[in-house]
Amino acid sequence: MVLFLDESYEKVDQCYHLAVGGVMIPAHRYRHLLACAHRLKAERFFDGALAQSDRAAFDALRRTRVPVQGNPLEAEFKATKLLSPGAARHHVTVGPAPGFVVVAELLDELAGLEAVTFGTLSEVADVQVALHPIDGSLPRQYRFLLERANGYVERKHPGRVATVVLDTVHLGSDLSLVRRTSDFLFRAEKGRSMRNILPAPLCVDSASAVGVQIADLVVSLLRRAMAPAVARAPWQALIDKVYRMASRQEDGKIYSIYRIYRK
Repeated sequence: MVLFLDESYEKVDQCYHLAVGGVMIPAHRYRHLLACAHRLKAERFFDGALAQSDRAAFDALRRTRVPVQGNPLEAEFKATKLLSPGAARHHVTVGPAPGFVVVAELLDELAGLEAVTFGTLSEVADVQVALHPIDGSLPRQYRFLLERANGYVERKHPGRVATVVLDTVHLGSDLSLVRRTSDFLFRAEKGRSMRNILPAPLCVDSASAVGVQIADLVVSLLRRAMAPAVARAPWQALIDKVYRMASRQEDGKIYSIYRIYRK
């Protein structure tokens, strides 16, 4: 099992909406996901440089495809481009936004690959304090998520372990999250009890890891799920797809996506 994680936050009034989350997929299914991603990039992306040589052709392609810089097969699935407010306005006022269509197809493919979405949603006063506790501990958003991920694997895939994969580009030069995660899983009593999570997270470049790119899309939609119904309406169909892939308890309640309420 591989658990790809990312985080997304936005200032809303006097606090931040913070989502930490991503997607878990069986390792043997990852090859199928790569093939799907390759196909979608070939079919749905095109080189935006065409605008310089043939504006009419560019405008025609842009109605159904997403312009990217350079080779479409080397482009990334990024929420800032595919799920932007501009794309949402297009989706509502003009018709299906190409970026929204790409994400919908990706999520549908994931659903057929035994993928499970995970997330913790919280409102915090200071996002940097929340993500970098001064005592050096792992942020509680990540702790709660790992607890749910461990419980899911233990219950649904006994005897197997999940490897956590993080985005090095997102983390930048600050790899403290990797150290905090390892310390939690190795040293903390709660972390040591999580026998279904490999206590050695991996860091990869999102440009070479489709799973991390999809985690970026998933966590962006989870953050938008925190907004009032009217504000999140353009993204609601995609948010619903994310929630349908969540693990549930026997009583039907969602287990793998958890809301942390402010005290």
